[in-house]
Amino acid sequence: MDEINLLKKFNLKMKKSPDISKKVLDQYSTYASASLLFREISQMKKNSKIKYIFVIKTASLYNLINFFPKQESFLIFSGLRSFLKHLFSGFNCMINLRIYKYILELIKDDSSKGLDRVSEKLRNNLKKINPKYIFLETDIWPYERLLISISKELGIKVVIVQHGIFTDGLHDGDGETADIFLSYDAYSSQIIKAINNNVNTIEVGSLSKNLLKKKFLKRRVVCFIGQPIPLIFPEYKKNYLSLISSLDSKFCDLGVNFFYKPHPAESQEEYLKYIKNKTKLDSENCFARFDYFLSLTSSLSFEASLLGKVSAMIETNWLNSNISKSQYCHFIKEEDLLNNTNELFNLLPRKSNNLKNYNKGNLEDRLNYLAAELSKIHG
Repeated sequence: MDEINLLKKFNLKMKKSPDISKKVLDQYSTYASASLLFREISQMKKNSKIKYIFVIKTASLYNLINFFPKQESFLIFSGLRSFLKHLFSGFNCMINLRIYKYILELIKDDSSKGLDRVSEKLRNNLKKINPKYIFLETDIWPYERLLISISKELGIKVVIVQHGIFTDGLHDGDGETADIFLSYDAYSSQIIKAINNNVNTIEVGSLSKNLLKKKFLKRRVVCFIGQPIPLIFPEYKKNYLSLISSLDSKFCDLGVNFFYKPHPAESQEEYLKYIKNKTKLDSENCFARFDYFLSLTSSLSFEASLLGKVSAMIETNWLNSNISKSQYCHFIKEEDLLNNTNELFNLLPRKSNNLKNYNKGNLEDRLNYLAAELSKIHG
């Protein structure tokens, strides 16, 4: 079956990195996509005509779903809090927390019968809903691959929404199965088209809630936007933790408070207890609290820059050596930042110069543009 073949690449990756497999299983039982699996679609309102399915892993799709007609949308959640938030909102929605772990276990056990059974249940439920589009934040993980393969078989258009920053030197195949890819800008579209000749890209920028500029007060407090690099790339764990430790020491020498904002997928990582200053603020409050941001490839760096903050991505020779091509914000080489840390405070806020059809920072305008582009592509 096509969807089983799509999983082979992932299975090989797991076999090459045996140390990561247990962590992946544990993390994605909580943080991965929700599922149509093993559930009848009893939550759907009677006579609903669903056109759009949204597989929601993070809050980045919240503004997108609010743009679409509630009676025509079906939301699939991975988190209990987000599910409850939308349960009485008028949307058709459901939740299942364990599908990712279950599918990964089937892959590890090489259980073709189990995967066939999963595929059949997904296929039957997708047939019941019969949407026109399915929106996802990624297409590289097994659950998404199953959904995408079956969706294509049933004639459902696959829309991938960019989540996170990638470059031609740091890209793991996101978008290679998409019919439509909603990208940040022309640079991201170029990368996607290089691996998927048939994709239609729509450059919508960030879909964040509020991109009105915030005050830049030059407060000498730094927020490092964390990412689960040691989980995804265990071979870079030492490099990543060494960078965090070195920055903490450098800023301490300057009398500057340095805070680390953990990514949700890092919540169970043991190394967090060795990082002294951590902030639990959400992104909106972080943007209000801090004026200076550092990261490796986080999409929050892009948003911070659009909000009028000093945001810099650290270009390393071990992970993201080509990231400065993206022009999303400032870029500082790792060795330059460590050798002259105080230089960060000489930078001024900037805005990305390579955004197309995206200048005013008005979410409603961007979503209207998105609707018009979808209409032009598929009628």
